[in-house]
Parts: sequence; structure tokens; C-alpha cells
Amino acid sequence: MKVSETALASDSKAIIDDVLAGREAAEVHRNGKLVAQIRRKVGIGAAELIERLKQANFTQAEQAELKAAMDAANEIFAHADRR
Repeated sequence: MKVSETALASDSKAIIDDVLAGREAAEVHRNGKLVAQIRRKVGIGAAELIERLKQANFTQAEQAELKAAMDAANEIFAHADRR
């Protein structure tokens, strides 16, 4: 979304809410030239990930598959750490 500095100043909450909702980045323009971008932060923290996983209500099969994938990833990162 393209916004002017004036629009950002007068409606920053709505613009930032749109960005946080993941709809799109905001491109801030001054005198018709792009001067900044506002983008949603990528990723989540460990605590938020744990909460989301707790609320997911995985089946037993899904839990086993997720554990196997996480164990495999742990092996890869453990080997990478030893280099």
C-alpha cells in the first residue's frame, strides 16, 4: 500500500493495523518518492510458538509426525553446531 507522510501521520493506527494483519507492507512517500517501508516483523518468539502449539489440538498421528520432524531438525542443527 502506498501512503503519504501526511496520511501516515493522520491515520497511523489503521495503516499499522493493516500491516500487522499481514495484508501488505506500507510504502511511505514524500513528495512522490519512496522514503520508507513499514513491514510486519517475520517470525514469532518461542513463548508464542509454544502457546500456538498447545492450542493446535493435534491428533496422535500429527503429534508423532511433528516430534519426528523436530527431532530430525535438532540432529541437523546439532551437527552444524559442532563445526
